[in-house]
Amino acid sequence: MVLVIGGVASGKRTFVRSLDLPEADLFDCALAAPGAAASGAEAPDGKTPGAGGASAPASAGSAPARAVPSDGVPASAETWDAACARLATCIGVVHLEEALRPGGMFADAAPDAVASVLAGKRVVACCEVGSGVVPADADARAWRERVGRVCCALAARSDVVVRMVCGIPQVLKGSLDGLAGEGGAAR
Repeated sequence: MVLVIGGVASGKRTFVRSLDLPEADLFDCALAAPGAAASGAEAPDGKTPGAGGASAPASAGSAPARAVPSDGVPASAETWDAACARLATCIGVVHLEEALRPGGMFADAAPDAVASVLAGKRVVACCEVGSGVVPADADARAWRERVGRVCCALAARSDVVVRMVCGIPQVLKGSLDGLAGEGGAAR
């Protein structure tokens, strides 16, 4: 697995694309986040929650337990089940930090449990949220702590860990050799 971390707009998604992974094979946790499909319909951009641009498959696989969104308006069972099935069958995950927010798919899961669920993915991308000013809000601090602990558990299981800074990949563990497909820009 390749773990890609970095700040907001640091080039994580561009780096993941350079690995020649089809966008439709990426699970976007931001689209499956609490409230992303509170009506049970499509997300505002027209995508199915969690889908990278394609419809979610009908098979369930080993999906995580259903969580109740923090806004109190759960997505329909059909939409949520589709998101869980999509997670079970995708080859990569982006915006993992959103699944760790209160009410998210992995909000109450132990860091090692999250890492176990994601261990079979080719790539996982997560915003680095632990830098900067410590929030006064206890829930925001707990969320940042949860994201950090999950990233530590994922890094321990990853073959390659890349930190993106200004669009430049910094390899923290492993090597980028052989990661990019033909014409990929991972180097």
